[in-house]
Amino acid sequence: MPKQIIVVEQLQYFSKLEALDLDGIDHSLSVSAFETIFHNKDQLRSLMLNFGRGFRQTVQLLQVAKNCPRLNHITLENFDARIRDLGTFRNLQSLHLIFSRIAEINTDFYRSLVKQYSASLQRLHLTSVRVRVDQVHNFRSFCGLKSFDCNPYPVQSLDELCHLTSLECLALDCVEPFPNGSRQLLDILKECSNLKHLKLGSRWQMASEDCERLVGSYVNQSEDPSRTLLMSLVFVENPDIRAKLMNLVSDPNILRLSFGETTCDHCQADTYSKCDTIFT
Repeated sequence: MPKQIIVVEQLQYFSKLEALDLDGIDHSLSVSAFETIFHNKDQLRSLMLNFGRGFRQTVQLLQVAKNCPRLNHITLENFDARIRDLGTFRNLQSLHLIFSRIAEINTDFYRSLVKQYSASLQRLHLTSVRVRVDQVHNFRSFCGLKSFDCNPYPVQSLDELCHLTSLECLALDCVEPFPNGSRQLLDILKECSNLKHLKLGSRWQMASEDCERLVGSYVNQSEDPSRTLLMSLVFVENPDIRAKLMNLVSDPNILRLSFGETTCDHCQADTYSKCDTIFT
């Protein structure tokens, strides 16, 4: 009996699992064998699934929805980007989509997410997912979204994020330069009054003068004494620029600056997958 079949058959006996991390699906795995993985998994709450070479199995997610009614978090890695529907997971609150190389997801997929999860989704993370400008408006409908992480994000659509007023964590990266981007970021910080963590990634492009404008203006314009913002400027590597920005912060109760891969409760990594396969 093939090794992958043995592993799958063993999984069906773990009926009380609450978390399952599968790092790779064999591309030759049959439909019935894939369904067997999720048989008797009605206690499962967290699923992390790297399809690897078995990305064509993505269509079977509809079966997962039927067998795992309590799932509230799903991480999908290297899945078929042409997928149009995730399926109906009644308790889904957190979704993380990852590719090992930059990929673009079908627009119909975003539409289906809005249709089914606009009121319930609290955490949406897109890693190595290229979001087009014409797709961004879909995110406005996630009225309860507390954490949004997008890499890369179309920087010319920053103003769209002002509509996500429930945000507590916003993590963005971008490969495009955007002059005077500090103004749009300040607008987001003003409109999203619940925001506690703003993180700009290592590829973000912003001139030092614009960085100073962002930090200095926020410190001077902050109106809520009970709000402490953590601003992670990962892209700032120059020690002199870091020191200059730190000197602009007079009250750490208003603003805390960091320049590394600082995380909060919302943006911590949920998987250590390396995009390989365990079925060899």
